[in-house]
Amino acid sequence: MKKVIQMQTNTGVPVRKVTLNEQQLAAVQELNGYHVINSGAGTGKTATLVARLQRIHEVYPTATVLMLAFSKSAALELKERVGTVSGVTISTLHSLAYQVLKSSGWSFTVDTSAETQASAIESLISNRTKTTVAEVVKSLHTLKGASRSTLRVRVQYLDMLKESHKVTFDTMIIFAVKILRKHVGLRNYWQNRYDFVQLDEFQDLDSAQAELLKILVTQSGNLCVAGDHRQQIYGFRGACGAMEEFSKIATIHELTLNYRCNPKILALANSVMFDYAPLVPATNTISIPPVFFTARDIRDEAKYVVDEIERLHAQGQRYDSMAVLHRSSSITSEIINTLIERKIPFATKSPLPNKYVAKPWREIISLFKFMSEPTSLDALREILPLFYLKKERIAEVEATVAEQTCSLLSILPTLVRKAYHRDCIVEIVKAIETAAQMSPAQAIRHVVKHGLDKYFGEAMVLSVESVISELKAYPTSSAFLRHVKDVKEQLAQVKTIAAKAKDVLTLSTIHTSKGCEYSTVFVIGLVDGVLPSSQDGADLAEEKRILYVGITRAKQRLYMTYPRISDNAVEDNKPCRFLAGRF
Repeated sequence: MKKVIQMQTNTGVPVRKVTLNEQQLAAVQELNGYHVINSGAGTGKTATLVARLQRIHEVYPTATVLMLAFSKSAALELKERVGTVSGVTISTLHSLAYQVLKSSGWSFTVDTSAETQASAIESLISNRTKTTVAEVVKSLHTLKGASRSTLRVRVQYLDMLKESHKVTFDTMIIFAVKILRKHVGLRNYWQNRYDFVQLDEFQDLDSAQAELLKILVTQSGNLCVAGDHRQQIYGFRGACGAMEEFSKIATIHELTLNYRCNPKILALANSVMFDYAPLVPATNTISIPPVFFTARDIRDEAKYVVDEIERLHAQGQRYDSMAVLHRSSSITSEIINTLIERKIPFATKSPLPNKYVAKPWREIISLFKFMSEPTSLDALREILPLFYLKKERIAEVEATVAEQTCSLLSILPTLVRKAYHRDCIVEIVKAIETAAQMSPAQAIRHVVKHGLDKYFGEAMVLSVESVISELKAYPTSSAFLRHVKDVKEQLAQVKTIAAKAKDVLTLSTIHTSKGCEYSTVFVIGLVDGVLPSSQDGADLAEEKRILYVGITRAKQRLYMTYPRISDNAVEDNKPCRFLAGRF
């Protein structure tokens, strides 16, 4: 049985018709009290929340309703679906917190710079403090697992912001909660402002956000949240499992009918999340099974994916109906290069990764620039760290050059105080002078062999070898530097090209893709160690949920790929363990 619910604006004009299945209809009948809509991927979660809003408007015409989303884009989508309805406020959690702070009369400014935040926290961490900037930032979203040292710095940081009348994106909700707890009058005002509160993507709440929501609905007792346990993938941001706790006191509504994925893609998703109740396909039409491709290496993987994109596009499928998803931006350099070479317009919400700005490429490029300009103080400044010297000491070099007639490199050993560093620097200086006449690959191998290996350390050995291998393609350092410049310019042009094109492919992390859907999805780099991550502290259950989110973005076609060999690996890769036997 299906029922059509029609939304009305405050002028009585219909906004949108919402057709509900039996599960969705059951979730909109009872309006008062606490409700949880457990909604699997593609089961119409947002449509159900919009339908509940219509029911509230029908039953309680004068009621005030707050609809909450996590991101600006999600809030905008809700506004488009709902239209302009009297008594309805649609907001993000952070926008709500901002309004709470403004209504308190506290004068403050918002600083959204991650660099400024990191610098401020770092200034509070002494040599004897056993914590890191990352651990303190994480504690702003969840106190679970935080050490005493971390909590001490957290308190100091919050006090610093309060005294300077500043809030950050990570602390805005914390300050809103603090103010609501402290001021009874303000708390009563906000608790009586809304008769009903609804929240999308409830599984992503951190502890401060959960507390803000709890305070907000204390008077009305009317809260409906929608989310999916299977898509709880923000543990690293402090997602606290509030949905599980809230479910103990709420009425539960299950949505299991999937309208997005073809049956064979959905079957794969269900097999990955075998410990959850399976989702059911809305149709049982003939469908295309997922494709599992084992590439020789990352170049072969990129070629295969882009070949398929071009083939599908030639058959009439638009680029904007396709997406290439990945677990980590660090594995996307080859796919980006191939898309640029084939002139396929693409867009990404994250900054485009450029391997040439990371270690050891960054240092090696600076070295080549100096070798091509051996009298340039600017070029020398960039390589001073290779000689265990701070960049600020370039002033001493400049002063010495003014007094003596000698090469810039020959001055460096005189600036070092420790004898063992001086001996190492003398060797590197001689190696650089000799390497200037060699090919790029030979030059770096020679300099690494004669002292630079100590700077990079054992951890970078494989990466340096990979760099040397790639440098063999360039006969001269000037040819290589031209390539680096071209890559930088190409990456700068990507946004311009995407902005002008009307049909654009999506390149995205799996995390960023949550909430989106595409006719065709390529999930690349499915290497065990990347997905699931091999980093310390990685939650295997959450890593599996990340894969599930990637799979369930696809409606008609799904490609899963991994490279058998990585450039900096000593042994063959293994495919993602959650897809055992598929490749």
